[in-house]
Amino acid sequence: MASGPNDEMAAVYSMDYDIYASTRNADSSVWNNPNKITDPGHQLAIYPDVAMASDGTIYSVWTDKRNDFNNDIFFSRSSDSGVSWSANMDIIPSINRAPNQVLPVIALDPRPGNSNVIYVASFENPSSGQMFIDFSSSTDSGNTWTFQRLAYPVGYDIYKIGSLAMEVDTQGRIYLMFDELVSGETRIFFTTSNDGGQSWEDMIPLTPPFDGCLVVHHPSLALGNTGVVYVAYVQTNHTGCDNGEVVGVHLEVIRSANKGQSWEEPILAGPLTLPKDILQTIALAVLPHGYGVTDDEIVIAWSDFPDKYQLYSIDSKNGGESWSEPVKLSDAAEPENINADFPQLVTLDGVVHAIWRDARRTGGVRAPYTAVMLPIFDHALYLPLLVK
Repeated sequence: MASGPNDEMAAVYSMDYDIYASTRNADSSVWNNPNKITDPGHQLAIYPDVAMASDGTIYSVWTDKRNDFNNDIFFSRSSDSGVSWSANMDIIPSINRAPNQVLPVIALDPRPGNSNVIYVASFENPSSGQMFIDFSSSTDSGNTWTFQRLAYPVGYDIYKIGSLAMEVDTQGRIYLMFDELVSGETRIFFTTSNDGGQSWEDMIPLTPPFDGCLVVHHPSLALGNTGVVYVAYVQTNHTGCDNGEVVGVHLEVIRSANKGQSWEEPILAGPLTLPKDILQTIALAVLPHGYGVTDDEIVIAWSDFPDKYQLYSIDSKNGGESWSEPVKLSDAAEPENINADFPQLVTLDGVVHAIWRDARRTGGVRAPYTAVMLPIFDHALYLPLLVK
């Protein structure tokens, strides 16, 4: 989900292996009927992401298997509020398509005059098994693209990536983060670029390499005021360690006030101990206030998959010093098993909006819902689907 320059919003989602887009007008709680983004040539289109430019153009990317049933990253744009969409384009060069690119994320350059600058990052999983991060960019609204594979630090061989996130600040600096999920070596990596992705700072692990007992995974990335970066993640203590005890599952936040050059000690969100591990990426949003970080509002949302598939949120209004009690993000009545998962958070005019999928009214098929945080999440709205 993404917000636009005139308080409009856009959401994209996958349904029956097609990609759909729905928009919501400013000052409205009703979502417009969706339009299909994917053209008839699509194959198993999944994992979409969306961004809105300062001129109102909506950009979307997703994973698609139409080329020899190989995972590639496809792109489309709309200049009429999501009513019509451009021809689907594979943004991966033909010579780079074999390794399988999946799970794209999209971000735009917010600086004035740069509404046509687009950045896309994705996982690459070659047959060797080692995974990489691919980065594509366009300076002409997606008509042409450049492509590169990011270099890992010397000595790092990464074979499993769990989550990928990217943001761009008001000065045009790109922030990129992902986590490595390998037993005995769970880390969150971070890097930045200040020249549109042409060069990158040294990729650094934000967390040390833990042993097999302590795992950090499923991070989410958000920006505060210029130069302030937040990362939230799940920390899990497994059994079979020194004393054989289960310490618990926690949500933690780390913050940098200097564009990721150095990081503060982790903040425990809560303090909150979760009953089971979280197996999906959590959602993070930050509402900055003033010029410091002590009054930043931090909101985290997660699904308790694989426990009850219910959604929860927790927030801090003082930069992480203290936290609210967890509240349900969804308004589905208990003990209804709504299978809610994959939450995302977006800020608009000082308010946090959420989108997720659940199955409360679709006979087991998960469909998208949205809610707004006023002051807690309320007013869950079902996004309309095309009638088949």
